[in-house]
Amino acid sequence: MPSSVGVFRGTAAIHILTVAAINRVGLPQVLYLIIEPAAMSWLGGNLQPFKGIFFAEMPIFESMRNLAPLKLDDPKPLEEELESETLQNLLLYCQDNMKVVEGLLTALINGQDIDVLNAPPNLEQRLYFVEGLMAMLPLPARPTITFATSVNKPDNTTAQIRFLAPNVAASSPVTFDWQTNILTSPNFERHDYARFVTSQLRLDPSLVVQHTRNLSRTASWRAIRRDTLSNALLWISRRARVDSAVQAGQPADHSMVTRILREDPTLTDELRVVYSKHLLTMAFITKEWATTDVLPEIAHAHADVAKAVLTQLREKAQSSRAIDVYDLIEYWFNNVSAASALPWHTVAHLAAIQHLKNCIENRDLAELLKFIYRLTSANTFLKVSDIAEQVVDILRPGAHRGEAIAMALFTFGAEHLAGGPFQALLHDKEMVEKLPERLRKAIEHLQPEPSPIKPLPDLLAKAVHQVPSQHQVVALVRLIETAMFLQRFWLIGERELRILVTLSDQHLRERFAHVLRHVADEFSQPERLAALPPPAFEVLPRLYFMVGEVDAGMHILEYLQNDLLTVERLSLVSDLVGNIFLKMNLEPEHMLTVLAGFDGTQMRPEPRLRAYYATLVRLNWDKRLDILLIQIARALQGDPRLVRVLGTENTIRVLQTLAERENAIEALRLAEALVRYALSIGSAGAPLLAEAWKHLQWNPEVKLSSLELLRRYIRAIDPDRSQTLPAYFADNISADFGEPLKATRLMRIIMGDKNLFQFSEMLVVTQAFLFDLAVTYHEGKVYPPIFRLRHDLDSMPGTLTEEERQILIRNLSEIARLILEIGKYKIQGRASDRTSPSSFRSLLREARETPPITPNDFLTWFGLQFSDTMVTELGLERKEAAHIFGARSVVMLYQETLMIYQLLYRLSVAFPKEQPPIYELEHLKAEIDSLWKQIPFHEQQRIQSTLGITPQQIALLISYIADRCDAKALGERGVGKQLEQGKRQPQNEIEALRFINGYFARKHTHER
Repeated sequence: MPSSVGVFRGTAAIHILTVAAINRVGLPQVLYLIIEPAAMSWLGGNLQPFKGIFFAEMPIFESMRNLAPLKLDDPKPLEEELESETLQNLLLYCQDNMKVVEGLLTALINGQDIDVLNAPPNLEQRLYFVEGLMAMLPLPARPTITFATSVNKPDNTTAQIRFLAPNVAASSPVTFDWQTNILTSPNFERHDYARFVTSQLRLDPSLVVQHTRNLSRTASWRAIRRDTLSNALLWISRRARVDSAVQAGQPADHSMVTRILREDPTLTDELRVVYSKHLLTMAFITKEWATTDVLPEIAHAHADVAKAVLTQLREKAQSSRAIDVYDLIEYWFNNVSAASALPWHTVAHLAAIQHLKNCIENRDLAELLKFIYRLTSANTFLKVSDIAEQVVDILRPGAHRGEAIAMALFTFGAEHLAGGPFQALLHDKEMVEKLPERLRKAIEHLQPEPSPIKPLPDLLAKAVHQVPSQHQVVALVRLIETAMFLQRFWLIGERELRILVTLSDQHLRERFAHVLRHVADEFSQPERLAALPPPAFEVLPRLYFMVGEVDAGMHILEYLQNDLLTVERLSLVSDLVGNIFLKMNLEPEHMLTVLAGFDGTQMRPEPRLRAYYATLVRLNWDKRLDILLIQIARALQGDPRLVRVLGTENTIRVLQTLAERENAIEALRLAEALVRYALSIGSAGAPLLAEAWKHLQWNPEVKLSSLELLRRYIRAIDPDRSQTLPAYFADNISADFGEPLKATRLMRIIMGDKNLFQFSEMLVVTQAFLFDLAVTYHEGKVYPPIFRLRHDLDSMPGTLTEEERQILIRNLSEIARLILEIGKYKIQGRASDRTSPSSFRSLLREARETPPITPNDFLTWFGLQFSDTMVTELGLERKEAAHIFGARSVVMLYQETLMIYQLLYRLSVAFPKEQPPIYELEHLKAEIDSLWKQIPFHEQQRIQSTLGITPQQIALLISYIADRCDAKALGERGVGKQLEQGKRQPQNEIEALRFINGYFARKHTHER
């Protein structure tokens, strides 16, 4: 060989042409030339332009030179005749063994290297061998093939076709021995493209040349898709076979035909039409309409295909097999979305008319009736109404002779004829006479001249029972339409009205909106409305709502509520409105529009609430209706009594849905309403809340808020009723609720139904009363004599009723008893020295962190929650003794003793000596914090100081008074009796209270 040559792939898709040879001075030299990708693509496997370089004498270069791309003036593939010769040469080298050729081509397609052994030393023959292999590939695929004509080290050579030097062992599993014509290869399946090409090669090499050029566009498209060479050529081979089959009118794989039509953009316009007509022809043979799904889509995009297919269908539609055309187009409209884009229905009309004529001509009554009812129920896209009058004209003679065709014609006319033609059909006496009896008698009342026979009740509703069930409602609407046109209102009763509102299909509602509106207008007249039975009242609003006349429908509801049924029967109105919306079959958006019509009307909250809930139930709690959940929650928060209207189970269902939507704000709003409602239903309230609160635990924040709402419930009910509730709620809602609610109940016992602002007033009054007593009887001061005390009491302005006087007497006695009881109740081991400076801070800390179990402990602890100051002295000695009750009137004294008694009594109940309360201090603090947050900020500013200091002072005063007094003053004999009768001067606060008690009890010897 003059040289060894090769073509290799470099980076950036460039090709490197390499020539290795011994120059004229005997030195080995290598020439590298860069070839641009575009040039290789244009050459399409043509090596002829390089042969001059391959066979030229190698020049001598003194040093390395920069490589510049090789320029080709006009790169082009081999001419077809020369390419055929190249294929002939390949067959010659492979000894006409097609199996060898097919195997070599398969290896190339699969990207496998081919080692060629024992090739002749002739360089030109080796190049022809490479060109022959590439010639079997489409032009765009050929530049992927690389080769080297003489290889000593195959492991280091990246060429795909390698001609090995003598005595060099092959490194590829695919080898071709030129001398023996043996192809050694792994057990791989021969590629479909290789089979296809070799089959053409057997016939004539020129066929291969023609196919490789024709399929070049397809190969380029598959390359753009970044397919592998194997996948691209697999598609190409299949495409070539299908092309041949459809052009020859032979059966082809319909799935492949469909894929090519839908996916392959290289299909020519002419072939696309041939493919489409082929699919259609095969479908009419096999009746497998699904094989044609692609045709409406392709026809919509390509006018030439649409024209060809429509022409083919029209020809078929006017033949004895017209039904096939109708079947196909009906299938398209029912299953292929693209079908509605072109007027296929016009061809379906031709086919339908022709098939009816064919049935009549063939006297095939069964098929005729079957097809009439099929037309009656046809897809709206088929627009059967456009040919309805033609169909009637064709069928009318048969309807005059037989009941079956007459009934079929009536049903078809009801579904598809316009108003005038339908009434004309009803006036066809020969046809009407063939109808079943009930239907015939009903139609007799719809003739221009009314029947003299009085119509039976529900005449029209019963008449359509003889119509096929799926068409009964439409038939009734058409009869009602005719009755309204003739103003035969007496033919329309409650039953007919109820059937009207069953029009659930949107198309039917739109089609018959004029009928629904006409009926609603006529029957909403006061005289006709009043004549209807109450169950029928719901029909007219529904008719208006169905046709979008929301204001008119609401006007009827207002009339029913305010005038006909009246507010006295509001529950009946609410039930009626609930039923209306529970039975309305409208889309969520339409329903919201209807419900918005309540705004600005006089409809009361009760029926509105029922309408909201019924809509949610009807539409299965659709998320698009979440605004209704919010409106229900806000309505119930505004008036919790409405829970009774909605029902507790339904209210809990709303709460559950809000929780599922994780709408915390509205869920808690509704929960607040439930708390207020629970307070109004007594013992049934707690189970209601326990059931509802199970839906308020989905996150810590909501759970905490739900606990706060239960606190409000505990605060609002009597402590005797709430004794078991903390444990009940802990068992039935959450164990975390037990201890906090114990603290709530404890504060409810202490404060009663008062808030902190009101409680602060009780503290102020109690402190002032006790302080005045303590100042008057402080050690070292002159105690008021009897006459002075009696004079001061006589001088108090105001009067009391006898009942109030008895209450005052009791209060004074109880206050004295409670002061002694509370003041002498001390716990051993507790810090009590508030005056020691060294222990003040530790005492303050201990007082705040030790759970109070006596009334005085609580008063001190409570005050320290609002103050950083611990009260250690009262300053009684610095205060001048004055009138024991100051400027109080008798009425003021009465009112103050009420508050003082309540405070002291509740403290003694909350902290009984025999069984002190058990609770956790952190929860009591949390309860105080909750109560504090219930007070407006401006009130917090006013009472904070009072809450901090006053309860501590009361605790000191109670202890101070109790320490100086004993129970003798409260006895019925001795000192107690003397004080009660005003015969003994009081020496302390308790004695003073007994003295005053006797005064108001009128037991003093000298009464005023």
